[in-house]
Amino acid sequence: MERDEDDQTRLRKRPRKSRSRGLRTRTGCLTCRKRHKKCDERRPVCGPCTIRSRDCVYPETQSSLTSIDESETQSGDQLFLGDQDSPAALDLPDSHSNHLATDTGPNIQPSLSANDVSLLGVAPQPLTTSTWSPDSAFWTADFASTRWLDLLANDAAQADSGFSLAPTPALREGEERPPDIGSLQARLSQVAEVEPTSWKAGVSPATLSPHEAVLLRHFAEKCALWLDLFHPQRLFSTYVIRLALKDPGLLHAILALAARHRSKLPSPSNRTVTDNESIRHYYETLHYVQEALAYTSYTKSEELLATAIVISSYEMLDESDGRGNWQRHLKGVFWIQRSQDVNGGSGGLRQAVWWAWLRQDIWAAFREKRPCLSFWVPVQDLSELDQHDLAERAIYLLSQAVNYYAHSHAAVSGSTTNRLAPVDLGRARVDILNKIEELKSHFEFGYTHQNLGLRCRHLPLRKY
Repeated sequence: MERDEDDQTRLRKRPRKSRSRGLRTRTGCLTCRKRHKKCDERRPVCGPCTIRSRDCVYPETQSSLTSIDESETQSGDQLFLGDQDSPAALDLPDSHSNHLATDTGPNIQPSLSANDVSLLGVAPQPLTTSTWSPDSAFWTADFASTRWLDLLANDAAQADSGFSLAPTPALREGEERPPDIGSLQARLSQVAEVEPTSWKAGVSPATLSPHEAVLLRHFAEKCALWLDLFHPQRLFSTYVIRLALKDPGLLHAILALAARHRSKLPSPSNRTVTDNESIRHYYETLHYVQEALAYTSYTKSEELLATAIVISSYEMLDESDGRGNWQRHLKGVFWIQRSQDVNGGSGGLRQAVWWAWLRQDIWAAFREKRPCLSFWVPVQDLSELDQHDLAERAIYLLSQAVNYYAHSHAAVSGSTTNRLAPVDLGRARVDILNKIEELKSHFEFGYTHQNLGLRCRHLPLRKY
């Protein structure tokens, strides 16, 4: 009887899981806990502190702190964002499955060790597979942008080990490593830091060389038209360029894309542009983003979104054979957008970035025979849309057709590569065809805007 009472007492004292959307852990470093960040508990310096060059301080004892039972973590090396029946299942390669809130074993290591502060200054190292949580609460803007940069940097190092970036400064001025302090309270006060409100502080407008001015003009007149497709305000050829003049990372991304595009043109005037020039600007972008991600405001900025989609366009130019890393990097751009709740109805530049990304993902998804990554659904009725919105709705329906193709191909081939939710193919086919016919009726018979009284005109065709 006494033994049963003791067992019941232990059961009552057993720490319960948090009722929040993710399981909380108290075993991370004090720096991550103070900043409310997820810690992978790597010692002596955890992954997030390594990437951000912060002091990584652990409490003296962990015996009284609560940890997560490994048996309760969800296994698997795929990441599902949203519900299980969402059309997108993100397959993460084994070599890029780290940086987790919770490790599945003692051998889990971050992609960058404590001595590998430079993202490309060292040879790439193999990464072990960890468990990713499907809980969207983990996908903060800070976490998603770091994962995206981690993908780009490691793939770049593997592709060109001879080209490296200068190491990122270990600590900012005034962030000297504190001495070993015995008191836990004293340690917490030492790692407390006030993050600057903006990464733009002290940044002067860019001064371009004559050649860089030519590249910037080429982007505005050529490359930006891909991204501005169907967008009446042409934000990439106007607003984004103004942002780039005060954001070196975005500017280098634009110059990289323009240089790469010019190098592929047959005109003799473009022969002076080499691949090395575009690669140099590409790596300058990675270096800047690496430092700017230390600021939380940057992880939620329009500049980061624009940089990510421009870099994705740069990588897309080399994807004619489908053997590069661009298609996997598209998922990184999706993570960033998801963390900021960016979709096709966000408005402004964020919406323009999303539609540019969706067009790229449609192409990649069709070639890979997979569903598109996005599961956003438009809510506006066709009667509420103008001519440009109708064109974007056509792009959305194309993405749904690609999703149908992926599911039907998987059903016929019996493929188990992607974990796709069951779909009634017959019903999905009828639904897509009905929506296409409804959209066609607005184009064929004319569409009258309720407010402006303007009839829908043909969208202009652009020459590239």
